[in-house]
Amino acid sequence: MNLYDFDKTIYAKDSSIEFLLFALKNKTLLVLPNFLKFTLIYLLYKMNVVSKIKVKEAMFSFLPKIKNPEHFLAEFWCDKKLDDWYLKQQDSTDIIISASPRFLITPILNQNKIKRIIASELDPKTGLFLSKNCYGEEKVVRFKKQYPKAKVNSAYSDSISDMPMLNLAKNKYLVLRKKHSVQIKNIDTIN
Repeated sequence: MNLYDFDKTIYAKDSSIEFLLFALKNKTLLVLPNFLKFTLIYLLYKMNVVSKIKVKEAMFSFLPKIKNPEHFLAEFWCDKKLDDWYLKQQDSTDIIISASPRFLITPILNQNKIKRIIASELDPKTGLFLSKNCYGEEKVVRFKKQYPKAKVNSAYSDSISDMPMLNLAKNKYLVLRKKHSVQIKNIDTIN
């Protein structure tokens, strides 16, 4: 099996930020007060005063105000797609491991027949985390819990912060983005 990070790896952008901006554009009056709160908490995070989970909860704090979240998610994903490089090599055994909330990325993954998803658990009705943020070493903890005897052939990520996940694989790849192109580099061969 192969492991893939989601944001900026098999999907070109950061889905959480995109979703927040989509909400701000389409539900401005509902989201603006929460956006201002998010901005303040993000600044506190940058000063090491609050945790990354608090930032993400602030980011998604507008969710309780959305009357039909499933429809809103469908609108968000309607014109988006996974990267072509991934779709060309996609396999039924692939596992997507992401720090993004499961509720957010599941629609596009299901649309592409991807069923194996390990992600941060966030309640879309409250915007609050139900689990640890699925980031760094936590990706490995969750993977090993769900697939204790699995052998990983290849792992892909856009970030060295995913090194714990990448180290599970025989082949480790870094996904590098330049303006309109994607380069996949084997980490073991990067100088």
